[in-house]
Amino acid sequence: MAKRIVTRIGNIFCAEIDGKYKVYFQYIANDTEALNSSVIRGFKRKYPLDYKPNIDEIVKDEVVFYLHTVLREGIENGIWYKVGKSDDLELDKLNRIWFALLDSDYYDSEKEQIIKYNPPGMWRLWHVNQVCKSFDVIPKSYSNEIELGWVFSYKSVMDRFKYGYILGTYEEYQGIKRVPWDDVDSYIRCGVENGKDTAYLHFLSKNLVSELIVTPTGKIYLDREHPQCDGYEFLDIEFDDINWHYQQFITVEEFNDAWGDHKW
Repeated sequence: MAKRIVTRIGNIFCAEIDGKYKVYFQYIANDTEALNSSVIRGFKRKYPLDYKPNIDEIVKDEVVFYLHTVLREGIENGIWYKVGKSDDLELDKLNRIWFALLDSDYYDSEKEQIIKYNPPGMWRLWHVNQVCKSFDVIPKSYSNEIELGWVFSYKSVMDRFKYGYILGTYEEYQGIKRVPWDDVDSYIRCGVENGKDTAYLHFLSKNLVSELIVTPTGKIYLDREHPQCDGYEFLDIEFDDINWHYQQFITVEEFNDAWGDHKW
């Protein structure tokens, strides 16, 4: 018989990231506007693996994101586990958060029917358990308190803890910034407009650190101190300028293999 999984609002969960450190999040609500999924808040601090959880200490930490997820999947797959419970939910802060989706239709739980937008492609924003509002563009005043409204897998939750952003491909990233943590390295491989070259990009946080262009005749190396070479110029972009596709993300090993033993 499968073990019964019981979760309650206020539960604190722990996840171990790549066998290096622990992070914590709290289950704080269910959202009827997002398939009645669980709403969690993720805390900023990274703890050593031998840390014994102090619930009061954990919930006083800075909250760095709010997401919808399915708690059961993470528990069943051994991604996270319960360590305690707190009645401190800070729902006043949650109630300031806007969740956003760019969608052509949605299910209206009050009317119990599919609502189709005309024209399609409008933004719908909502607070937890409140009716959606529709916008052609996201109001600038909402930009600091906005999260993607998808119900994310446990892998995406772990992405958010590790990188500050989610690797998945989402059309919403055309209007919502995908911003890495300050200490996170990101590596991208993508085609170049001429259709013949391949670019390898290394970002530290939002900043482009180095760029490799693999051409049919050789490799071009660029950075801020060496911004031009053989008609190529170092890209003037930040990480969150572009809605990167998940297949464009590569590992540091793949980037280093392409870079080779080049030294400036």
